[in-house]
Amino acid sequence: MKTTYSELNEFVGAASQYLQEKTQRSKLTYAIEAIFKESKKHLDDYQVKLNKIAVTHAIEKDGVLLTEPDGRFKYSKEGIELRRAAEREIGRTEIEIKDFIVPCPKELSVSFQSVFEGFVIPITEPPEE
Repeated sequence: MKTTYSELNEFVGAASQYLQEKTQRSKLTYAIEAIFKESKKHLDDYQVKLNKIAVTHAIEKDGVLLTEPDGRFKYSKEGIELRRAAEREIGRTEIEIKDFIVPCPKELSVSFQSVFEGFVIPITEPPEE
């Protein structure tokens, strides 16, 4: 299936929360774990790209990257705007990932359904008007 880095990142966050709430194994938990394994290389690549963007737009003085007291890089107003724009662009990058579709459990909340569709449960078609 085609997805974006941002959508995959959103899926992984919601799926992690779902797995923490569910203690019993099911087809859905198995499918989620399979997608986690599949997504690791993509998310690692995404993080490398985000780190590169962060460093590229950070303030440098005398060859040293400036940081805030908490360790985050310092940015000029223009630099932070450029960084955010570049991050949004990378987040929209399409990637290919193998889905693992299982039946949607009846008790699955609408919020989880909307994020899981296409990854681990079938995409529901909107009703025709």
